[in-house]
Amino acid sequence: MPEFHIRTTPLQTDTPFILEAFDSALPHLASIGSAAQWGTTPRSTQPVFVEHVRASVAAAQSASTEAAVFVAEVALTPGLEKSRLDSNLNVEGDGDAAGAGAQAPRVRKDADTPYPMLQVAAAALTGEFAAYVLAQEHLKPLVAGAIESADFLYLSVLVSDFRAGEMRRGAGGALMAQVRAYARGRGKRAVWCDCWAGNGGKLVGYYEKLGFVAVGEFAATKDDGVVWEGKLLRMDVGGSEEDG
Repeated sequence: MPEFHIRTTPLQTDTPFILEAFDSALPHLASIGSAAQWGTTPRSTQPVFVEHVRASVAAAQSASTEAAVFVAEVALTPGLEKSRLDSNLNVEGDGDAAGAGAQAPRVRKDADTPYPMLQVAAAALTGEFAAYVLAQEHLKPLVAGAIESADFLYLSVLVSDFRAGEMRRGAGGALMAQVRAYARGRGKRAVWCDCWAGNGGKLVGYYEKLGFVAVGEFAATKDDGVVWEGKLLRMDVGGSEEDG
């Protein structure tokens, strides 16, 4: 497992990176029978989702919200085995791509880093539950207390870039360590999220390994009429004055 650097300062170029990371997962999901998780249409071509990611990054850049975007990066040191990377990965990129349709800025170079930093995964947090969760009448008793006390954060994005090959493995756990620290540092008691429940609950199991507990289930109808089966999960993080 590589050593991850978790960048906590969001950049405008995080929007195209996150979108292309979602797109990179589609072939893998189809290969394991989970195509229904995110569908087969690239997320970077879906205006509503593009705006959701753009808004998440913009909110994280604003000092007036509790939103956050964290990016897991790996230093491309001279000794790094390039065989561990996807052969299609542009490790010489300068990170200047702009816009969701452009080549993702997978490698960041700046004066503060001695080596180029390969971006391998990202997480986004917000202070609000997803609208499709709030629309579920049977879930309202579960979330009412959290909303009233404002003692939670919501994990709206957790995605790794499959083009990074083996270098992405373990990035989800590293990001969640930062998520927990961030939530505790702001006195929050819990982090909530939702995920797809299909294909035998494999994704639910992954989130449970990260420390979440499934507390409810729901069915949301997508714009195309397809019913998306989901799980609502919660992770207790306590609460302290220690900032992450």
